[in-house]
Amino acid sequence: MALKEFEDGWLELDGLKIHYTEWGSPTAEPVVMLHGLNVQCHTWDPIIRSLDGEYHVIAMDLRGHGDSDWARSGYRVRSMARDVHGLIDALGLGPVNLVGHSAGVRVAIAVAGERPETVKRLALSDAGPANSPAGAVAMRDFIQATTNLRGFRNEQEAWKFYKGYHPEWREDFLDLHVRYQLRRNWAGKLVLKADPDVQWITGSVSLPDVEYLWRMSELDERRRRGGSGP
Repeated sequence: MALKEFEDGWLELDGLKIHYTEWGSPTAEPVVMLHGLNVQCHTWDPIIRSLDGEYHVIAMDLRGHGDSDWARSGYRVRSMARDVHGLIDALGLGPVNLVGHSAGVRVAIAVAGERPETVKRLALSDAGPANSPAGAVAMRDFIQATTNLRGFRNEQEAWKFYKGYHPEWREDFLDLHVRYQLRRNWAGKLVLKADPDVQWITGSVSLPDVEYLWRMSELDERRRRGGSGP
């Protein structure tokens, strides 16, 4: 690989162009990282750097996020899991250490439940198969506040907005958000890369996924303990 931190990669999966970043030696133990809702793969950059080259890391832009295509068919968790299966197969990665944050947790659970032979370990942060009512409201409010933006004139204006909205964030995370979260639209404004339709994941449209995800969680746990059956 070239002598820089990461390489950009692209795959066509389920009719969509999916973007990912690749870090470290391809001969090292593989890690696949799945970001949360309405962000993108570079939110993992500071954590990947802390791994100090020990792993071969793939950080994926989920469909509708970052530099991956928007999906007219929508953003059900099984569709996103199918994309992850496709990436693991196309890159010959399995079994992988699978890391998910927030909405990426739900995708990771689906991946491990559907095809546990492709997952060596699961690391899940800040979510589960179902959100609490308070958590769902908080996520809905956050998504609506940050997807209905009119756009920024420049990076400094965007940085100031994110700093005001998230004063607790580290400055390097703010820098990454401004650099990779936004795109220039036809009017020259900096707007979000994410498909506005991803916000529906936070509402009732995702409720049918909850029962499925609990089933995938139980199935994965049973298989890992040496059991069998659905």
